[in-house]
Amino acid sequence: MRRTEFLPLFFIAVIAIGITVASRQSFSTRQDTQEACAESCKSEKTKKSEKIFKKSRKNTKESFCSEKTVKSAGTFLSDTGVTCQVCELFAPRDDLKSVLIGLINAEKLALQMATFKFTDTDIGNALIEAHKRGVEVEVVADSSGLDTRQNQILRLHSVGVPVYVYPDPDFQVTSRFSIMHNKFLICHQSEFTGGMIVWTGSFNFTPTASHHNRENVVIVMSDAVATRYSQEFEILKKESQCLSKHLQKAKKEETVQSQRQEKIC
Repeated sequence: MRRTEFLPLFFIAVIAIGITVASRQSFSTRQDTQEACAESCKSEKTKKSEKIFKKSRKNTKESFCSEKTVKSAGTFLSDTGVTCQVCELFAPRDDLKSVLIGLINAEKLALQMATFKFTDTDIGNALIEAHKRGVEVEVVADSSGLDTRQNQILRLHSVGVPVYVYPDPDFQVTSRFSIMHNKFLICHQSEFTGGMIVWTGSFNFTPTASHHNRENVVIVMSDAVATRYSQEFEILKKESQCLSKHLQKAKKEETVQSQRQEKIC
């Protein structure tokens, strides 16, 4: 190859290497800039909120259930709510039941609960007390929950809490195996934040979930998200039957079955 032919190839190679190095430096610089920007965006208020959040999680029972520490509980929710709309809890490391009861006790307007299994007496008591102090309480429950021992659904119904049982026999379910497997609570006006809060996760409202299971819960402090959950709750109500009607139908079927057995005898 002549020297004159070699020079263009040499210059092309040099230019290609230069472009590659420049692009790598540009990517590295851009990545460093993004990291620096993210760090700068994390204000002192955010760092303070995270510190309060971690400190509060160490003793959720005290923070949410003791009257002396209601202010501390409010700080836990409102401060984390300013910069972090979601906080997570895990059983058994966090006392999920105490946090839930604290949210119920702090509600001033309305509570909507969707439950699959509900046998925890303490949570039932908290809802009944909320009902007595004028909070509007509504519950949608799966029909299988009525057959469990110590179920709180009938207790709530007995004191006047509106309870709806899924599914309504007249509702065309997608499958005969369809169940209402939601486990969430909507707080419409919490004294902790002044707004709406959603509690949702794997946690059934049972002693087993509180003391033995590995469970997760997410608390979302957002009016927009809570409103969506409330809309879903209204849909579940339409797909369910009022418990009083459900019990009347069950009693009628039991009477018919009893009469058939008497004829056989």
